[in-house]
Amino acid sequence: MNAQDFAAPGTTWTFSDPEATGYHSYPRAIYSVADTVVNGHPSHLVIGNCMCGGATGNYLYELNRRVYIFNIMLGQFTLLYDFNLNAGEHYIFHPENPADSFYVVVDSTGMDTINGQLRKTQFVHTQDISQSVHYDFYGKIIEGIGSTGCLYPQFGGCDPGTYGLRCYQDAILGFYDTHLAPTCDTVYLTFDKVEEIKRMLLVRVAPNPFSERTTLQFDINNMAQGTIAISDITGRIVKEESFWGNSIVIERSNLESGIYYYILTLQEAKATGKLIID
Repeated sequence: MNAQDFAAPGTTWTFSDPEATGYHSYPRAIYSVADTVVNGHPSHLVIGNCMCGGATGNYLYELNRRVYIFNIMLGQFTLLYDFNLNAGEHYIFHPENPADSFYVVVDSTGMDTINGQLRKTQFVHTQDISQSVHYDFYGKIIEGIGSTGCLYPQFGGCDPGTYGLRCYQDAILGFYDTHLAPTCDTVYLTFDKVEEIKRMLLVRVAPNPFSERTTLQFDINNMAQGTIAISDITGRIVKEESFWGNSIVIERSNLESGIYYYILTLQEAKATGKLIID
């Protein structure tokens, strides 16, 4: 049995995170990075989460139009999406703590045509089972893509939280832009001054993929001090450096071939992105 198409390796979701001031937003990417087997199920390893989500690494698989997520505390897969359901039907979602389980109720369904492909959509709301922790699962849910609010449910009362899908890409559907933001394929760092942005910094990575070294460049006029951390697909930090200026060169050193992620901190802003070593 092979894992089906949902979250196949190479799939990327880019969501919008707001600044604390609420005036601007920056992208948050979630990546499907590898095939694996968990509890006998062929699954996909998905790295990243939303601002008010839980674990940063999750295992997903799809079977019969249902998407399952591995719950570490329960030691088993539980239901994340059920695209078979129609208006008035529901299922139970089990967060990491099963005591916080809640109903996901389908309010309405429809069909969207995306890149020439017809996809079922659902609008849902959550209904608490207990009075412990509330979760939000909002936005349109698109079959094969997931929720346009956040891929996973977010903790209720978390403000601000991730609030929308900018774009999505996989090998079957291709690139899908929701036009929530002006761009999806670049990472912006934003600095808020009073009530409006004064400068947007574009981070360019080239070459990427690379074999020996790559350069991250920031579109700024003034020199700045920052730090960069490189993590592997498990989230383990494998390299950390400080820099001064408007660029930094990342040497491969002893890093093995594969996918890595950079976490860039520049003054009060942060940005993340993917690095690929041949």
